[in-house]
Amino acid sequence: MLALEALASRKIIPSEVIGMKKVIIVGGGFAGASAALELQSPNVQVELIESRGMLGGRFYSFPPTQNFPFPIDNGPHLMMGCYHETLRLFKKINALSQLTMMHPLQLSWVLPNQQKQVLHCSNLPAPFHLLFGLWNSKAFTWKDKMNLVQSLHRFKKKPFSLPTHLVTVEDFLSYIKASPNTQELFWNPLCKSILNLPPQVALIRSLGEVFSQAFFQSIMDSRLVFFSKPLSEIFFPNFKKIFESNHGLIHYHEGIQEIKIQNKTFELISKNQKCFSGDALILAIPPYSIHRFSLNAEWIRTLNFESLGKSSIMSVHLVLSQAIFHEPFLGLPYSPFDWIFNQTQNWNYQTQEQYLSLVRSASSQDTLNSDAFWIQEAEKVLRSRFKINPDLKILYSKVTREMAATFVWNQTNDALRPSSETSFQNIFLAGDWTQTHLPATIESACLSGYLAASKVKTFLNIN
Repeated sequence: MLALEALASRKIIPSEVIGMKKVIIVGGGFAGASAALELQSPNVQVELIESRGMLGGRFYSFPPTQNFPFPIDNGPHLMMGCYHETLRLFKKINALSQLTMMHPLQLSWVLPNQQKQVLHCSNLPAPFHLLFGLWNSKAFTWKDKMNLVQSLHRFKKKPFSLPTHLVTVEDFLSYIKASPNTQELFWNPLCKSILNLPPQVALIRSLGEVFSQAFFQSIMDSRLVFFSKPLSEIFFPNFKKIFESNHGLIHYHEGIQEIKIQNKTFELISKNQKCFSGDALILAIPPYSIHRFSLNAEWIRTLNFESLGKSSIMSVHLVLSQAIFHEPFLGLPYSPFDWIFNQTQNWNYQTQEQYLSLVRSASSQDTLNSDAFWIQEAEKVLRSRFKINPDLKILYSKVTREMAATFVWNQTNDALRPSSETSFQNIFLAGDWTQTHLPATIESACLSGYLAASKVKTFLNIN
C-alpha cells in the first residue's frame, strides 16, 4: 500500500511514458528555442540544456546597475516584417503584442549640418510603396533616385539580374556607379546592419536576398519591428512559460563538455558530471563551441567551423539629462556610427532623461580603442548633429562589445555553412550560421531551429 501511494505521489516525467520520444537540445538561444517549440507534442519530451543561468544565447540584456540605471541590450535589435519565422515564433509564445510595427517603412537620417532627411514609404502595394517614398524624399537627388530604383529592381526576382563577376557589395556599388550620398545613407548602413559586414566583404547576393523579400513581396514585409522592452524581458520569459507548461525541461548551468556516441546512441556529459541521453540531439550552439566536443575528428575537419570567422558589434549607451530628438531611431551618415536608437521612446520609459544607444556594426577592428575613446566619439557626434543646450550633461555611459555577434558570410565561407543534418543520423545542427540562405540574423536562427526540428520529426517518424 505504501509503495502504491509513493508511486502515485511521484511526479511522472513525460519521457517515462512508454513509446514517448526524447529530444535533447543544447543551446538556449533563438535557434534552440525555435526547435524546442516546434518539437513539443504529446509524443515528444524535449529537454533544453543551457550552459549559463539564463536563456538567450547571444541575445541578452544587462540588468540596471548603480553605474547605469537602465537595462542594456547587447546590441539594439531591429527586425523587419519579412522575418516570418521569427514573428511566427513570437506568436507561439503570445508575445506579438510586445512588438511595435512601423508601418509603412520610414528611414530618417541626421546629417552633419544638423538637417534631417526622411525616406517615407506610402501604403501602396510593394514595390510602389518604396518608389513613392523615393520620389518624395529630399534625401536624394533625382539622379540618385533613378540609380536606386534601377539598382534595386535587379533584386525583384530570382535569378537576380547581376553580372557573374560581381561578388561583394562594394563590387556592385562600383558597377552601378552609386554616388557617395546613396552609399552613406542607404547602401552602407543597410549592408552593415543586415549582414554585419562592411561592403568590401559582404556578398551582394546575400544583401539581395533580404532586399528581394523586404521590398518586392508585400508592403508588410518592409515594416520595421521594434521591441517594446529589452529583448530578454520579452521573448525568453514568455518562451519559458509556454515551454514548461507543455512539460518541457530546462537544465541551467550545464555546459556540455563531452559527447559520447556508440551504436547509434549518444550520451552528453556536463561540467557538473550529469549525463543526458535521448533519441535525437540538436546542437544549437555557435560553431566554435562544437570544436570542444570529441565527436569525430574527420567530420569536424570537413565542416571547418573555425573558418566561418566572427564579426562584432559595438554600442555606446548614454543617458542624457534631457531629450535631443524624438524619433525611434536615426541614421548617422558620415560618422563612426551607423544608427542611434532612442530607447526612452522604444521601451516606453517615462522620464525626463533620454536613453540613447549608438551602434557600430562590423566593428571587429575597433577593439584597440578604449571605452573612453568611443564615449568621446559618441559625444562629438551628438553635439555636432543636434541642437543641444549648453547645460546638457551625459549622466551615465557604457560601452558594450559583442565580439562574436555573427559569423562572416563571404564568398569563401558560403560553401562552409552546413545543413542541419550531420554524418550521425540522430544528431542535427541549428544556428544562424547553418545553411538557411539568410544572413546571420534572428530570422536565420529561428529558421534554422525550425529546419532542424523538421529533420528530427522525419528521423523519429513523428508528426
